[in-house]
Amino acid sequence: MNKLLLFWICTGTLLFYIGIIPIQIMAKFFNYRGLFDYIILGLNIIMYGFFTIGFIISKKEYNK
Repeated sequence: MNKLLLFWICTGTLLFYIGIIPIQIMAKFFNYRGLFDYIILGLNIIMYGFFTIGFIISKKEYNK
């Protein structure tokens, strides 16, 4: 299962959106813009890290 590229892309996207939705809701009520920028940066690094791991680990025969 961890050899599928789709698994890594879906997992990275899921983690990003699980983290970004509460941040976007809280940003409407608070004006801590700098802190939210760092959190969003961290979520982007996690998401694209999962994408990169997926491209490195995935096997060609599993992704037809």
